[in-house]
Amino acid sequence: WVRWAAEEKGSAAAMTLLGGWYMEGKGVPQDDLEALKWTRRAYETNIERGIDVEHCKAMLIKTNAAISLLTGGAGPSGDGDGLEAELRRLAEAGDAQAGCELGRTLMELGEAAEAVKWMRWAAEEKGFPPAMLLLGSWYSD
Repeated sequence: WVRWAAEEKGSAAAMTLLGGWYMEGKGVPQDDLEALKWTRRAYETNIERGIDVEHCKAMLIKTNAAISLLTGGAGPSGDGDGLEAELRRLAEAGDAQAGCELGRTLMELGEAAEAVKWMRWAAEEKGFPPAMLLLGSWYSD
């Protein structure tokens, strides 16, 4: 019934539950990518419905980044630069969390100089604590 509620009724709660099940392999084969896709759909559904929009947008960025890392840099749609382009667009518009995620994504792709630039921007100019923490850990490595 959960899959039916997620697919047929568009229930974000069912999508979230299904995503959790895939992440844990609970009643379905364990599949991190499938879990993230369901989680992503839940955030998108909540955004469309105006439910906790800012939180869902932030979590959508994180989910997209996780999908990108899991698929070797391909965005949720499968295009290689979709996530990076979206994060860059959001960061350039002033979104500190997107700047932090862009930095993390670029570091994973081996683009350290560009990654540090964005992480420093999020940490120093925007005062974003997760960026400060991550940047500090990069410098200590």
